[in-house]
Amino acid sequence: MWEVYNDMVLNGLLPSSVTYEILIDASCDRGDIVKARLLLEEIIGRGLKPTVVIYTTLIHGLCIENNLLEAKKNFTRMREYGVVPNLYTYNALIDGYGKKASVEKARRVYYEMLDQGVLPNVIPYSILIYLLYKKDVVMYGILMKGYCRIGRAEATENSFCKMNKEGLMLNSVLFNTLIDGYWQLAAAMGLYNEMTIKGYKPDVVAYNALIDDHFKNGYTDAALQLHKEMMDAGIAPNIFTISSVIDGLCKDGRINNAFNFFLEQTIVEFSAETGQTFKASKFFSDMRSSGLQQEVSDYAAIIQAHFGAKHVLPVIMLKVDMVKMGILPNAFIYKIKSRAVVTF
Repeated sequence: MWEVYNDMVLNGLLPSSVTYEILIDASCDRGDIVKARLLLEEIIGRGLKPTVVIYTTLIHGLCIENNLLEAKKNFTRMREYGVVPNLYTYNALIDGYGKKASVEKARRVYYEMLDQGVLPNVIPYSILIYLLYKKDVVMYGILMKGYCRIGRAEATENSFCKMNKEGLMLNSVLFNTLIDGYWQLAAAMGLYNEMTIKGYKPDVVAYNALIDDHFKNGYTDAALQLHKEMMDAGIAPNIFTISSVIDGLCKDGRINNAFNFFLEQTIVEFSAETGQTFKASKFFSDMRSSGLQQEVSDYAAIIQAHFGAKHVLPVIMLKVDMVKMGILPNAFIYKIKSRAVVTF
């Protein structure tokens, strides 16, 4: 084969990417990693873009040679050349870390694979289960997060049941993961109630999932109640929360409510985020003049803006104004106030 390759080069026939894939695979198969590296450098030197097959083959060969450092370097390098790793690339690296018993590194690659939208097959699960042969919360967390990502509801439920049978307790991270990935609203709400009873705090992702599911199932008032609970718990909404509420209100025919919510949340927070705190304050006053009733979330946004700009007096005045209006501060505002005491 190499004689044919040399003849090609001598006759001015340059190999294609497919030819290089075959040559690098052959080099790795016979353990000649140095030759495989030289071929990759030759490809780059010719101005060709290495394929995902070429990088995956080399990474797999390096892992077999226990050269995990070089394998990781090539994994990083392929991205720099605009080559996107696929399932087999991730599997090769996870397998390499698995054989070296590098649990944390294998786990990080697995989570990166999920974050990049690459759906795992049985290989990474088998490797991780082997590494984490002791059934603990961490292992179940990895499995259930993966199952949720790829929509395997039955497998998620089975893992959840096994975990309970073995007497293992869900932690805060797992509760939030399951709520975000659960397939039935009733089951998700059951988890939400269970975690709050046990003193665990839902995060913004869990709240977003619950709020969105309630809106989609026609439970608008329940969705709004969850939004209120989220704000009262001191958890700041993100763009997904705001979009979900506006979309849900519109689909329920509550256009005025959606418009008011948009004004109260989006514009006030936008003004605050751009540093225009006094413009935000004026808009806040105009809202009241136009008959729109402020809520605790509106006060939280404007107080946070003034706190960020180190405006002491407006923070105090807004807190007094809340009391006058009969609006009770939530945990989020108390958190800002406690920080203000320390900072100011």
